[in-house]
Amino acid sequence: MALQLQGAEIDEAEVFSHAADVTLPNRSRRETLTDPFDGLGTWQASLSAAGRHWREDLPFSAELPESWSEAPTLVRALEIVRQFARADRGAAPWLHLPILLHRMEITASPLPCLVAGAKAFRFPRHDAAATLTALLRQLARIAAQGRERLDAIEADRKRAIQTIAAQRRPGMMTPLLALLQHRPVLSPEKAAQALKITVSGAGKLLAKAASAGLVREISGRGSWRVYVMPDLAVHFGFAAAPAGRPRSVPEPAPELEAVIADFDREMAAIDAMLNRRPG
Repeated sequence: MALQLQGAEIDEAEVFSHAADVTLPNRSRRETLTDPFDGLGTWQASLSAAGRHWREDLPFSAELPESWSEAPTLVRALEIVRQFARADRGAAPWLHLPILLHRMEITASPLPCLVAGAKAFRFPRHDAAATLTALLRQLARIAAQGRERLDAIEADRKRAIQTIAAQRRPGMMTPLLALLQHRPVLSPEKAAQALKITVSGAGKLLAKAASAGLVREISGRGSWRVYVMPDLAVHFGFAAAPAGRPRSVPEPAPELEAVIADFDREMAAIDAMLNRRPG
């Protein structure tokens, strides 16, 4: 969203592709003199900076209007973004909104999906009411999409646990499915690198996960395959949305507690590993 507000012709699929370092099929190579994702890692790290006042890290002095104390907190946050956008012509104002919403206690934690803004904020004269209304609608829409994404992640987790429990010897399937929770766009090469196994072994694991409906293979190739979580495959346009009522995800039975604990330990271990090294 921030890049689109800056006029970059880029979509969400390309952001996932960059983060996973996996090239999506049927995408032309982007030729540019600048890196549109420069600073992504720094921004992601800034999301975890807790306990700071909303004024901190702003590269300008906010001028609070007389009606500041009477305005709703969300409107206050958007006014700061407006002033930020006048002081900084880059993407920083839009990227700072999730941090600002958290520091002003509108959200319990910084939510990356709430990156938003309005190009009209760049200009001294604009229809303030219309711009605010459009931005509030934009926030409502992306917040709803973020909630749908979280529901899909939880459904994927439950399906993964059920699949592991149904296998007599899950072996490396457990860490693979835990890895997919962190990297929903994956190739055998990247899976092998993360799990420290052979590319052939990673390919077989991913094929097995695909046969169980846990991932979708979207390249259609016999080699250099790319696997994506099912909801993202639909969202990115690589697969048609399933017809009919969505399949219900069974609740884990009490006897699955040990499987759940193992899976969560694998997720924590992979999270620590991915945070220790780039790529």
